[in-house]
Amino acid sequence: MTACNITFSYSVEPSLPPQSCDVIAPLVSSVDPQRPLLERLAARISSGTDEIAPFTTVESATRAIALTFLRGRRVGLAATQNSPLSREARLCARSTRTLDVTNDSTSTVTNTATNTATLSALIDFARDVDVLVIEAPQLVGSEIREPLTPRQLLEVRARSPRTLIVLDLLNEDLARTPLTQAALLIPGTLVLRGFGSLWAAEGAATVAGIAFVAGAPTLLTNFARDSFEAESLRRVVSELDSTDIDRRVQASARQLRVARTLARS
Repeated sequence: MTACNITFSYSVEPSLPPQSCDVIAPLVSSVDPQRPLLERLAARISSGTDEIAPFTTVESATRAIALTFLRGRRVGLAATQNSPLSREARLCARSTRTLDVTNDSTSTVTNTATNTATLSALIDFARDVDVLVIEAPQLVGSEIREPLTPRQLLEVRARSPRTLIVLDLLNEDLARTPLTQAALLIPGTLVLRGFGSLWAAEGAATVAGIAFVAGAPTLLTNFARDSFEAESLRRVVSELDSTDIDRRVQASARQLRVARTLARS
């Protein structure tokens, strides 16, 4: 990828005091019991441990993103209507707008790029909002739609430098072109990742329920993460260390992509 110098600045308002439903703890502690989990998550996405905030559930991760980055702001949604971040944005953003970046004429299971017109529309859309949420891939009926490539993500960032980009990559195990590692190299980009049903099917039921947010330490400075119970934390680490777990999950993902392709034919 061609080197690109991008300057990004984004102010984060102090989070609301924790509510009864938001069980959170400071991101940094002198002796961090989550260190084994952070190290394993960081190794999976080639990041530093200070670039990750883990959560016990997808719901708590999306709620934390909403309270810190979406609340009171203009949010653009390039995401399915019922995605977790779409629902949170409609609850707390100052305003929301939606853009369909994967229509039937430009996106299929085997086409991972938007055409020029759609990419241009996404860039214009990004310039008109404070925060742009992009879900990738998007599961629509039997389709697995991938709205943009890493190169196109960089172009969106370069041409809308003031907009915070939040990538909903909860279904990235199903992607042909993953975005996480590329996104972490692009300033002003936050990533939401999870594990989900594919992991549960391979015996990693505890891992399947957790999520994590990844981004530059400057974005996570005022962010918060969940406290894990000791036994739950031990199970998560043990499941992530399971023999061949990644290979088995990826094999299941390939089978699911094939099945969805056949269902459309």
